[in-house]
Amino acid sequence: EGDFTHQRTVFSNLMLSARAGQENSLTLAGFQLHLPSSDAIAFVKRGSGVACGAVTAANFEFGTAHGGVQVDEATSTSEGYAFKVTIPDTARAGYYDVCYCDDQAAFTAGAGVDVAAATDSPAYSIQENRALTVAGAMAVGDWDASYQASQCYARCSRGCSGRGCYCDAFDPDTMDATSKHLCLPPTQCRDACDATTGCQHFSAHGDDNLCLLGGAGAATSRDDDAT
Repeated sequence: EGDFTHQRTVFSNLMLSARAGQENSLTLAGFQLHLPSSDAIAFVKRGSGVACGAVTAANFEFGTAHGGVQVDEATSTSEGYAFKVTIPDTARAGYYDVCYCDDQAAFTAGAGVDVAAATDSPAYSIQENRALTVAGAMAVGDWDASYQASQCYARCSRGCSGRGCYCDAFDPDTMDATSKHLCLPPTQCRDACDATTGCQHFSAHGDDNLCLLGGAGAATSRDDDAT
């Protein structure tokens, strides 16, 4: 996580293989990849004349209704994005070009791929080593009701056991009923922001499952461990 000599990226010039008539798990290897992610891939028949920057729902070969197969976050890691791709029996045998849709390209001037049209989830602009301040984060009463039970104090103060607790960083000395921290992993922190009216930012610590939500203009500060 501290190696800044290499850029976070998905490697190019990879060769993948898949079978028609079944679901395939395809992994694109990379370096220090972000999770959560709404990156996607799309497929075009090699030699069709369709450039990756021009992929639309009208000219992709297989995928979702939007033309993209989104990252499977549950099976992806910082070293590889996994994609579950179902190829129909009617697919033509041969070589296909895999077009990669970077969700951060939506925030880059002149980007050729419209991520919002290629995926089913909104993209968030990643700010390296920045995190919401506690003072500027949304209060528990502002969160979507379905996530209020994920407040660290509500979930962890009386003890919690099991895989879904995420109480790694609960601190009874600093967290009480007014605490703004949710105890959620990064992907669920993103989901909480999606579900909360007015939420436009989230900060997540993947190692300790701490989450903050922020509205428009929420203050941030440097944090080398934040997502």
